[in-house]
Amino acid sequence: MTQTEAVLDWLQRRPITALEALNHLGCFRLAARVEELRRQGHNIITREYRAGQKTVAQYYLFKGNEDV
Repeated sequence: MTQTEAVLDWLQRRPITALEALNHLGCFRLAARVEELRRQGHNIITREYRAGQKTVAQYYLFKGNEDV
């Protein structure tokens, strides 16, 4: 399974952050994998939130039936 496939598999179950991708999938470049998935036609939403002094991006696979 490629990293892109692993990220899609994860997103089909729950949101993901870069730290989760690194720790669980060994993926250093989550944003690049998300961009590949978007180019394949997957509707992935990015939400940003503050964690202390940092801004963290969390990616969601939009399935069309949830509030954004």
